Amino acid sequence: MELSAEEEAARQAQFEDAELERVRQDARRTYAESVQAARPLSARALGEAYGMSESWARKQILAVRDADENDRPHLVAVGGE
Repeated sequence: MELSAEEEAARQAQFEDAELERVRQDARRTYAESVQAARPLSARALGEAYGMSESWARKQILAVRDADENDRPHLVAVGGE
């Protein structure tokens, strides 16, 4: 079955989006592992490792930190009368 140029472009865009997400997840995992090893990577080092910019790496680091905060249990005070 032959795809139209429009369908092929859409398929290529989906592939590129999925590939970028895979790279983001890999970078986040790398950063999280570096933190667990008590040797957190800098944004510059993380960006260079993935062929991306320092600002891109900062976003991945923030995503890891945000995820960590959301995974932590939150204590809620329950008041008595």
